[in-house]
Amino acid sequence: MIKLPRYILLVLICVIGLPTVKADEIKPPYLYYYSRMLGGIIIERADGIDSRHIGADVIPAGMTGIGGPGWSPSGKYFAGYGVQHSLYSIKNTTPIIIDTNGDEVTNWLGGVPTNQIQMEWAPTDENLLLIIGTNNISQTFYWLWDVEAQQLRVDYGTHLGSLNASPIQWDVPNEQLSFYIAPELYNLKPYYITLKFDGTVLRSPVTTEEYVPIPFIPQTDERRNRYTGADVSPQEKYEVLGHLPSILTNIETGIQTELPSHSQGTSCRDYIWNYDETYIITLTGTIVAGGGCGGNVIGVTDNKGELWRELGGCSWGNACVGWLPEQVSLDMLPSGSTYAVQLDPIEIVYTDDIRFGIYEDDVNLRLFCTNLYTMTVSSDRTERTYFLMREDCPYTTQDNSTELGLPIVLAEEMTRNMLATFHEREPYVTIWIPHIDSYKPVLRLNTYGYELEFTEDGQYLRARNVVGWKVFAVADILEQIEVNSP
Repeated sequence: MIKLPRYILLVLICVIGLPTVKADEIKPPYLYYYSRMLGGIIIERADGIDSRHIGADVIPAGMTGIGGPGWSPSGKYFAGYGVQHSLYSIKNTTPIIIDTNGDEVTNWLGGVPTNQIQMEWAPTDENLLLIIGTNNISQTFYWLWDVEAQQLRVDYGTHLGSLNASPIQWDVPNEQLSFYIAPELYNLKPYYITLKFDGTVLRSPVTTEEYVPIPFIPQTDERRNRYTGADVSPQEKYEVLGHLPSILTNIETGIQTELPSHSQGTSCRDYIWNYDETYIITLTGTIVAGGGCGGNVIGVTDNKGELWRELGGCSWGNACVGWLPEQVSLDMLPSGSTYAVQLDPIEIVYTDDIRFGIYEDDVNLRLFCTNLYTMTVSSDRTERTYFLMREDCPYTTQDNSTELGLPIVLAEEMTRNMLATFHEREPYVTIWIPHIDSYKPVLRLNTYGYELEFTEDGQYLRARNVVGWKVFAVADILEQIEVNSP
């Protein structure tokens, strides 16, 4: 028998005694995102587990995104403003501040008339700087709001637009911030503005050395290009290229992985990596007229391409999605659910063709608005009327849909008398169930429905998205309806 030295035995005992962590026990990191479909902020693990939904009654659904600084340095508050992004313009709407329960913290901001908003948290406390351009475009206000104390510390106005101002320089230890105004359009000399937290305002000249003509546009990194889908991870472990699909390459080993493609986006791709680069939030858009990228759609995957979830949509360059910062304590949030707030499909079946809308030749239903929604089958088919109970109409009385009816896609599951509908004024599939003599909406699915069909056995709903079909289990839909029912 071989007798081992005492120190080797001790080492072996220590190593054997260490608890082992299996790969499947390592849980995915938390992310957050604005839900354009449901409103509010959804916080959950990347795989949809421990999901919670906050602020839905404060942050409305239907906006194209959220701008602003996001989470405060303490993680106790979320600040932003609504964004409505059309093909040719961007409109910023009312500022929003909520706490980790989703409750509105500051309600006086709703009465502020704005045409331009910028927001910035102080680096180390709960002071929030709001730069508000009023409806009179030549007036800009700088407000420093102490969110914790609910106190306006600084109220400074200028007749010059905020686009002529330099970035904010914070000096929290001395309780002040500064920036310079460079009114080049007015042939005036630039000057510093120092705003002290006690409300004092100081002005001083800017030297030639300090002055940088505005706007300052930093040089872009050629390795990162959303038009080609090129990106290099922050720690330079991975590089990625392309879309439909994107190919991820491990720089050290050379191993390549095909990342999943979003069933709604076709081109333009950007990435948000988590801290250890094991998970990736993907932002995918579609080229629009003029060469820009249309609003992006959000997905999340891992660096093996095994996880894939599609989360919704957002405008580019905004704060409506990201990895949950470490300062946001889970103990401060409402308890999470074991199911994802937004129902995920069980499968995505990609196609070789791309479809961007409802084809007129496919339309056999049109939506007409009365005091209830009413849908009738066109005259070349058997007449049947569906009454859909809703409080709002998807078009105005001046719209030509008033006379022609709005093209709508509908599928019916006969066994349960369940309907699925889609029209392009409300870009999500809606599920309806019987209610008295009509149908009521009970669930929205995160997908377009350019074509909709229930399978013959009634077990699945297939919804046609831009580059493929999303397949939902009817059992999951019914379970989600039951969970969400009051």
